[in-house]
Amino acid sequence: MQTRCIITGLMAILLAACSVPQYLPTADKIDVNPYGSYIVVNSISGRVTDGELIAFERNNFVVLTTSLRDSAKKSVIIPTNEVKSFTLQYAQPKHYGWTIPLYTVACISHGWFLIFSVPINLIVTISVTVAGENAYEYKFRDLTSDKNGKVINSEQVKMFARFPYGIPTGIDLASIK
Repeated sequence: MQTRCIITGLMAILLAACSVPQYLPTADKIDVNPYGSYIVVNSISGRVTDGELIAFERNNFVVLTTSLRDSAKKSVIIPTNEVKSFTLQYAQPKHYGWTIPLYTVACISHGWFLIFSVPINLIVTISVTVAGENAYEYKFRDLTSDKNGKVINSEQVKMFARFPYGIPTGIDLASIK
């Protein structure tokens, strides 16, 4: 009974951890997506800001975020000198979590070789699952242009924004939805 509760709890945690913003495109629709990528910015002060990358201009991230208090979207400007790190996700990840229990159970047919095949299958399926979850994601160090990983490569980051050439004149940040 206790084992069933633990397994049910672990499955619930696993399924809840697999959520991504719905505006992110699937891999085959990346080139026609009208929105910016999902970004999580960690500031030096410890503040975490996440949302859609609207633009990267004048060494500032412009992020459309959802306030937890009022569920209203608002634009936040984050200077790059205040950024400790960031993670940018440009498409929905591939979910291969179903392979872990399926291939582990399939090892029953291996008989006594099960002792060897279960660990090998677990290593492979967990590795593939983790790689699939991180397939369409860039970390801070991937988009920097110096040896120390401190200077953000603005040309690369701009490619993932809704407005890669900056916010057009006449558009107010408050009006972006």
